[in-house]
Amino acid sequence: METYRPRLRRTALRLVRNETDADDIVQEAFIRWFTAPPRDTRSPEAWLTTVVRRLCIDAHRARKKELLYQADDLNRFAARKIVDFNRALEHEEELAIVLRRLSERASTEECVSLLLREGFGYTYADVARVMNKTEDACRQLVHRAKCAAQGTRAARRPPATISPRTLAEFMNALHQCNISRALAVFSQLTCAAARRSCG
Repeated sequence: METYRPRLRRTALRLVRNETDADDIVQEAFIRWFTAPPRDTRSPEAWLTTVVRRLCIDAHRARKKELLYQADDLNRFAARKIVDFNRALEHEEELAIVLRRLSERASTEECVSLLLREGFGYTYADVARVMNKTEDACRQLVHRAKCAAQGTRAARRPPATISPRTLAEFMNALHQCNISRALAVFSQLTCAAARRSCG
């Protein structure tokens, strides 16, 4: 059976374009063969190829659905605009979802720029002032952070574990325009996540 693996892997890789996903799909096909083999076992490669293709289609659909959910998380967060900060942490779960996704895909400056712009409703001129950057640079930071939050950018590290206390500390730093503190809190989150992955 192992002689079929390279060809099955190439088939999966053409469809999902991700080596890890392709390996997982091929492995799942073999598991299905051994746990629930077909009645007609005369052509195992044909059966396995069919299963691999179906699993690839399922994976593609699941990925599209995940991207829609991720975009919805960010859109719901951005739509509220945290005008009254006392109500901000009522949406703690949505904030944490966006922040976790940013922690695995975005830089600290990208994360803070996005939250100032989309969460607090800052203009790009305001973001540029507090970040000490040009407006164009801040537009790029926000754009890259949106891609990260929506999951269209590759993960760089494991997502951070964000406690309610850490989330409140981070959001309070932003609310007080203590950007250096907000950057430090976010940096601590991503460093901790990176250390866990190495350990």
